[in-house]
Amino acid sequence: MDQRSSQEIVTVESSSVTVVEGKIESQEQAQKRKRKLLKDLLTGVSVYVLLLLCFSFLFIVHATPLVFHEVFGLLIFVVVITHVVLLRSFFSFVREQRQPVFIYRDVVLLGLAIAFILAVISGIAYSHVLLKDVISLPGSRRMWHDVHTVSTSYLLIFIGLHLGCYAQKFATWLSDSLAQLIVSPAPLSAEDTMADAVKRAQRMNKTVTWIKRFLGGGLALICINGIVQFVEQSFFDKLIAQRSFSFYDFESSWLSNAVNQLSIMMLFMAISALLYWGFLQLSAKKD
Repeated sequence: MDQRSSQEIVTVESSSVTVVEGKIESQEQAQKRKRKLLKDLLTGVSVYVLLLLCFSFLFIVHATPLVFHEVFGLLIFVVVITHVVLLRSFFSFVREQRQPVFIYRDVVLLGLAIAFILAVISGIAYSHVLLKDVISLPGSRRMWHDVHTVSTSYLLIFIGLHLGCYAQKFATWLSDSLAQLIVSPAPLSAEDTMADAVKRAQRMNKTVTWIKRFLGGGLALICINGIVQFVEQSFFDKLIAQRSFSFYDFESSWLSNAVNQLSIMMLFMAISALLYWGFLQLSAKKD
């Protein structure tokens, strides 16, 4: 390369990343970019984990004071309403989307909305602390307790199904972000050749592939635990209103109980991800 060509920027596209050849940043700039990427990754993952743990607390009432259960419930309510408001433009396209994959996604959303509304209303009617005697609804407290148990059980499932519609996007974001922390996507020297850029792209793709395999293996283990917990907790009995209380293993820690509830949700997320992929292939064939 001559002096002029060494300053040109050549882009090599791979399946998941873009590798740029040429002197585009200094070592200090590269480190700053990596720190920002790490910060964004940790922030995103932390938010997701905290939301999931907060949600799981709603299913282990015996592990915390009842006031915590109601506070977490109100917190989830605020988060959901904020989520809907921020993404309100999405609903303007619902009627126009006729492909099977979008119909499946919208049916899941409808089920999620119904379960959520019933859970909120029954939670208010059955409140023992924050909203006790504030709002009076017809029906006995026992009835609202049963409605709350059934609706929250369906809510757990539909949240998993809803997350499954976006599992592939999340896995891509997470694996690409981690891969960029492991393998620098941009060279730090002007002497790098096109061959070096291609090798870097190939190394990046292999890293992404192995990370996705690791994530898939972890999800498989979680799903196995989800199946075990679904059976041991007689979760199906709660779905058909044959069981009016939530399972809690007093011999296990609160964290273990929370993880077990999340395992059931992740099981349905994995099922939904497979269904979504199948409907996506069907939609592609119709187009």
